[in-house]
Amino acid sequence: MDFDAAAERMIAGSSWGAELSPCELRRVLASMEERTHDTGQVIAAEGELAAYWYGLMEGVARLSVGTSRFSKSTLEHGGADTWFGEGALVNAEVRRYQAVAVTRCHLVLLPRRTFEWLRSHSLAFNHYLQSSLATRVEECVALCAQPLESTIEDRILKFLDGCAAGDRKTLALTQSQLARLNGISRQRANLALARLRDAGLLSVERKQIGLTAAMHRVDAADTLSTTVPS
Repeated sequence: MDFDAAAERMIAGSSWGAELSPCELRRVLASMEERTHDTGQVIAAEGELAAYWYGLMEGVARLSVGTSRFSKSTLEHGGADTWFGEGALVNAEVRRYQAVAVTRCHLVLLPRRTFEWLRSHSLAFNHYLQSSLATRVEECVALCAQPLESTIEDRILKFLDGCAAGDRKTLALTQSQLARLNGISRQRANLALARLRDAGLLSVERKQIGLTAAMHRVDAADTLSTTVPS
């Protein structure tokens, strides 16, 4: 991947990046750093002072909190074209969660100094941050309120919706990875994916899952007449 070209596409294609002048865009791009993490590697450690805003160009990352490596609660998963880490930067505090690469991840890192410069110069950037933080609060509330009887299809839809950013149509995930990330067997995941595919909510290929516009607007229970036993 051509890092400079990929980073420019990611930023220029975002709601806040599209509002930057050519000079401002060049300043942002010049400050960015590239980083790659293999599956299982820590991208950002819990307890570290926040120094970067993380943009995920390729791959899937998991954000989680916990007191040990054996006790972790997943907050969310992020897919390509998503950003994370703004909360700790805004509050100038240590990070309260850990970010780990679920698949091989290719990232762009925006240093704190550039992040703060954007906050002081770009209204669109501040609107993006406000929307992003509000969305994370809503996701945490939904996570706490999620009923125990929610179906496997619902869980998979919520996971995929969280990993899909903007107009992105596909996720590079195998069915085995999807099953592991949602804490279910591969057989249950395959059955749920087949039902969601038959309902027109997604497409399934060997190493990727295609998303449809309808997926973002429904709950599985509203579309499927019966559910898979959990």
